[in-house]
Amino acid sequence: MIKLKFIILFLILLLQLISIKINCENFKKDKISKHVFGRLGTDLNNSLTLDDQIKLWIFFNSKDYVIENKKTTTQTPVNQYQQIQSITGVNDDSIKRRSKRSINKKVPLFDETDLPVSEKYINEVLKDCNLNNEILSIKLVRKSNWLNSISITTHDSLSISSSSSSSKSNEKFQLNKVIECISNKTFVDSIDLVSKLLNPQPSQDEIKEITHNRFENRKINNFNNNPISKLFGNVKLLSSVQDDSTMNKKFDQSFYGESFQGISQTSIDKLQKLGYDGYGMKIIVMDTGFYKDHEAFKYLKIIGEHNFIDNTNNTQENPIENEDPRYSQNFHGTATLSVLGGYIPGKLVGAAYNASFLLAKTEIVEGEDTVIEEDNWIAALEWGEKLGASIISSSLSYQLYNYPEMNGKDSHLTKAANLAIYKGMIVVNSMGNKDYSIFGAPADGENVISVGAVDSSGRYAPFSSIGPTSDGRIKPDIMALGVGYYIALSTSRSSYTKVDGTSFACPLVASGVALLMQAHPDWNTQQIYQAVLSTGSKASNPDPYVGFGVFNALGAHNFRPSVGDCFSTGCSNHGLCCSGQCQCASGFYGKQCQYKRVECGYRCQYDFNSVCQSNNLGPSYTCVSQNDTSNAVLNQDPFSILFCKKTDNPSTTSPKPSTNSGGLIRIVISL
Repeated sequence: MIKLKFIILFLILLLQLISIKINCENFKKDKISKHVFGRLGTDLNNSLTLDDQIKLWIFFNSKDYVIENKKTTTQTPVNQYQQIQSITGVNDDSIKRRSKRSINKKVPLFDETDLPVSEKYINEVLKDCNLNNEILSIKLVRKSNWLNSISITTHDSLSISSSSSSSKSNEKFQLNKVIECISNKTFVDSIDLVSKLLNPQPSQDEIKEITHNRFENRKINNFNNNPISKLFGNVKLLSSVQDDSTMNKKFDQSFYGESFQGISQTSIDKLQKLGYDGYGMKIIVMDTGFYKDHEAFKYLKIIGEHNFIDNTNNTQENPIENEDPRYSQNFHGTATLSVLGGYIPGKLVGAAYNASFLLAKTEIVEGEDTVIEEDNWIAALEWGEKLGASIISSSLSYQLYNYPEMNGKDSHLTKAANLAIYKGMIVVNSMGNKDYSIFGAPADGENVISVGAVDSSGRYAPFSSIGPTSDGRIKPDIMALGVGYYIALSTSRSSYTKVDGTSFACPLVASGVALLMQAHPDWNTQQIYQAVLSTGSKASNPDPYVGFGVFNALGAHNFRPSVGDCFSTGCSNHGLCCSGQCQCASGFYGKQCQYKRVECGYRCQYDFNSVCQSNNLGPSYTCVSQNDTSNAVLNQDPFSILFCKKTDNPSTTSPKPSTNSGGLIRIVISL
């Protein structure tokens, strides 16, 4: 009898495994991504670890809003505009930024990406496909209007990593049923995994608290007693400065303290001498928690905050006595924020200390790792954009994606970052600290300012991740100090330390960009990107290690970016001007085809699962997956283009990044 039970159990498990394999084979070529398929393979031990809830993206193919401006309507354009603004939740500052900074001012300020995800679709998925049994249930986590998607988590009462093979198999079988149900919905475009990264904390030796002697504290106190009443008023900090000698006295090492090395290396101090301090700029910082009670943030203007882990409006965790700072929720966010906006003259000064800040907790520290999930990052990005943020400082990268996917358009994070730039935001992102290993999204975005690290002498920091992207674009874009950077430490109100990492080079560049945007309120995002790259220390000879060199804030300020379409600017002799937009030869990129791609080579071979695309007419610049036979061979002269290719919208000088927001949507209101 017992033997018969074992035989029956074995047959049940075998049937479930066959069902999983058949279903996955059917779905993977349709709506299920290869990442999901890899997670649902027949190997019961693959990738499923303790307490690991699978998180999925569900992308819809339409939205169910119809808002039109017809002559027969009883609404005036103004009323209709207000209706759209009310539906989308976009505030006036965001609208103003879009009108001034967006790449293409000929398109409406609102489009389908601003409209909410269909509640009808969400409810149908949660109602029809939620098993709600003792094995598995699903729960809504995030909504992304821009990507027309939601993220869900699979909540299990039984641990996915149970030692029992039968429980693992049963769980997978249940999950497969959920995915099958979702994929059968006609309004579902695709299903993918939410990218999740476990980022190791720095070692104990990398974090050493720095104390100040009595003489140093006296100097700092003297600075704090100086009259700086105009600092946080509605006027520029230096409006009352009369002569150059006063400026030289104010903006030197005695003012910046330990921050002087990074700020002077990037010539940010020279911009501050001209009167720019970040006033009027809104910066969103996406990181772990922030110790707002630190003395460095006494004057910080925080205009909004949200905890995307706990869904609260507080981004500060209560400090734990004698806690190892590496495991503090506040450590990393406090550090990056102090580089941006800390203000203790004589000790630590962030370059954009007079800016306004939105704080978003998008990461959580769990033991020795920081858990980073991309749906929280995207939710924070959309939140900050609605509230009018102009700059994103993001010191993280997501490495779920393989190297061929790092092409500036495949990852969900990069799609969201590209949309933010299209809407008039500047995205500054760290490259990561994986040296020669793959860097992460969204640093691969074409106009994302990706930042690597150098030491105090301007030399490449060996830990700083390198490029290029899989389609041959130079990454990192720009470099800044990331070795021995002085930051606020979250262990107490007056603690400081020195740290290494591209995480700290990133906010330094972001703060300099804030000053640049303050100085040039009419420059669009592409012009700012062009100014930053064109004035780096290696602008004439960029490479995948240090990009275009060390950031030069003053040089970028004095740069004169191109104005107008390619009929007036040309395409650098590397492309054709087609309907006002440059179409570049395959060996070049950029608005004016001014940047040379890196030939496919070592990085592609290093990935092992990828190959260089063959080109019968010259060098290849693209790395593709070994399984991507459709793009295996290219026949194109990489140095010239003979005729214009047909585009979907030839009147658009800067096409909007692709999304899934098609369907029943018509918005035609613009200012």
